[in-house]
Amino acid sequence: MKNFCIWILACLVLMLVACEEDSTGPKTMAPNLGTLELSGWTVESKDEDSHTISISPLKKWLDSIVIDSVEALGDAKLYLAADDDLYDPELGKELVSGTVISTVDTSEFSIIVLDKKNRIVVVWLVSWDSPSVIASSSSNAIASEASQSSSSEMALSSSSARKDSSSSSSRQSSSSETVLSSSSSHKDSSSSSSQQSSSSETVLSSSCARKDSSSSSSWQSSSSETAQLTLADLQPIVNGDTLKNAVTVNGDKILINVPYSSSLGNALSQVRFVGMDSVLDLRTAKTLNLLSADSLWTAYRVIAGVQVLGSDFTKREDAFFATTSDAMATEGSVQVVANYTFTATANLVENGESISLSSEIVSCAWAGILGAKKLATGIYFAGTYAGQNAMNIYDVNYTSGTPSTDLSDISSQMTFGREFTARPSAFELTYSYVHVANSNSSYPQKALAYVILVSKDSKAVAIGAFTLDASAEGTSTTELSYGADPDAVLSAGYVGTSDLTLGTGREDVASIRVVFASSAYAHVVAGGTTVMNDPAIEYRGGEGSTLTLENWKLIYE
Repeated sequence: MKNFCIWILACLVLMLVACEEDSTGPKTMAPNLGTLELSGWTVESKDEDSHTISISPLKKWLDSIVIDSVEALGDAKLYLAADDDLYDPELGKELVSGTVISTVDTSEFSIIVLDKKNRIVVVWLVSWDSPSVIASSSSNAIASEASQSSSSEMALSSSSARKDSSSSSSRQSSSSETVLSSSSSHKDSSSSSSQQSSSSETVLSSSCARKDSSSSSSWQSSSSETAQLTLADLQPIVNGDTLKNAVTVNGDKILINVPYSSSLGNALSQVRFVGMDSVLDLRTAKTLNLLSADSLWTAYRVIAGVQVLGSDFTKREDAFFATTSDAMATEGSVQVVANYTFTATANLVENGESISLSSEIVSCAWAGILGAKKLATGIYFAGTYAGQNAMNIYDVNYTSGTPSTDLSDISSQMTFGREFTARPSAFELTYSYVHVANSNSSYPQKALAYVILVSKDSKAVAIGAFTLDASAEGTSTTELSYGADPDAVLSAGYVGTSDLTLGTGREDVASIRVVFASSAYAHVVAGGTTVMNDPAIEYRGGEGSTLTLENWKLIYE
């Protein structure tokens, strides 16, 4: 019996160990550049910290580089940069085996690494010595070896290989993230006194990747002043205005809260900080090295974000949102022999700290006799609505004669979207929902909330949608997918999507579309006469279905 118990115990231990090993599972590799093999060229060094690669021709000088093979790690996609900007580069052609890169009149190129959301993760700088430098160095083998060793340690090509010193200094960066620091290689504030700047401007540099204090000599100039930005005193300047109480710190992340304005334009791409003349594009996250409260240089991820007007639903914001509720609550009429009247009830109710949208009936009566009924969604959306009364809901195309009992697509009197340039990663919604089923299986009742970021040419840059098909309440977080439509929002028949096509996710955002609807399909107002059939069989939603919105906000990484 004792041996049996020991055997059982041993089996249990083995099972627990196996479970623990299984639960660990394979680790997801971060997106990055893997191996890079070049035809006729050799990789002299690859610095993972500064994200720089030094290459040289195997034998004689070549006027081009051919990519033999290139590896992308962790769902990454690789592109050549179309410009010299290491902080916010323009994407060129995709980097694949067989890609040819000219070496004429240049000594470098950049590789952009995108993650699965088409966000720039890192930018690699590939550089080489120009033919004149190679010829000069070949006359002195010892000096050449020393120069190569020094170049490998610095992980950047010698500045003599660049066409001019100004372009060299502007190209130095550890990644696509902008690094702001007086010296991030030092861990205490006392060392900052040795790092001098020619003015009170804060210096932008990739020196955060350097490992020793000897690199600080490159920071020295004629002035004894030291430029520093501290976390406590961080004040952004947007559109010429210094923003107070606009900085939210969460661990190593900083969000610059920019008030919404229809005149923001491209202001998020031109953010400065008090004490700093350099301009940063904070539509995407950049890395700033700031002096923290404990006097340590700390790297923070900084991004600018905008919350739209009325996102807390404490009141209607007609400057941003529109609704059909006012038209629903206004009786319409037209005289055709006898008087046709169109009546409904408001389907947006303000609750002080929330709003409720409901799907309601709009009816048509002739000479006081009820003739037909249709169902209309309650909707609150970013844009405008031109309808004036219930007739515009019941028969949006009415001009004369007998009002139609056919479909009435009220989105034809709507415009969708408001000016917006930020790039949020998700949205959070606090809600409660009362579900009333309908009998139209082609257009079943469900509540809808979506956000679509749109480019100037009507490309859907990013999409996130949240639907409910059963009564529920809570807070949900919905991810915005850049360059992808995983929930088939664009083909689902939702309001405000028919004119959009899916983009790559890399386009500039020009506007934002936001829709909240109690019935996802009842913007097409459907029903019929009450004489022969029950019009409810045509309703594209459930009468009385109600979506209450308590809080909504955009999330920025």
